[in-house]
Amino acid sequence: MKHKLAACAIAALWLSGCATMPSPVMVHPESRPVFLSPVPSSRTELIVNGAPVMTYWASMTQTDVRNALSLQFEEAVVEQIATDGTATLLPASGEFRKGSYRVTYMYFKTRSAACPNAAAGNLFSGIGIRMTANVTTRKGKASLGDLMGLTASLSRNEARGSLKIQTFGISSGTASITPYLSSTNSLTPQGMQKAIESFGVIKAVIDTPSVQLTPYDLYVEGPTPLLCTTVPPPANG
Repeated sequence: MKHKLAACAIAALWLSGCATMPSPVMVHPESRPVFLSPVPSSRTELIVNGAPVMTYWASMTQTDVRNALSLQFEEAVVEQIATDGTATLLPASGEFRKGSYRVTYMYFKTRSAACPNAAAGNLFSGIGIRMTANVTTRKGKASLGDLMGLTASLSRNEARGSLKIQTFGISSGTASITPYLSSTNSLTPQGMQKAIESFGVIKAVIDTPSVQLTPYDLYVEGPTPLLCTTVPPPANG
């Protein structure tokens, strides 16, 4: 019970803005990110004595890994799902009428390196948390583009669906943290509360020795991101 209350307190502080907030989200003008089906990353590019050097993550201490993950990415992505399964990207703000949607909230700490095919763009490797909600809006106008808005829509019985929480590259032997690393639930106000707690807990502990970081390849940005070779295929949700 004590661990549950502590987790709720962390999440409440994050949501209220009292906890340490992330630095502004990096804006990458080249293109929209292409999110991958994450797999463990083998190496990244570090600057050593002024020159770029490809370095294996496994050769780095946990302190060095944390210091290398200097970029932060946080975003909500809303897609409308047609009857044939086609996904159409929509603005995350506003209200959404009756229909089927996939909503993805994510928070990553990353480092970028040029793709093996450098002209394709940059590969971003790191750690983080992703929540995917498959939502059917039932009536009225539902809010989907932020965690609290979706929770309110569920409370008003405006939406239903399923919910998956995944973390990438984060592990812990601490019993109070492990329950927040992954779960699959029905899309309910209670399930969303667990998601909010998970985001708050992960953000609060991500830079502490209580968690072990093992970077994953997460997304690609650039002029032709699908030509970034030797990386996993795009995620299919």
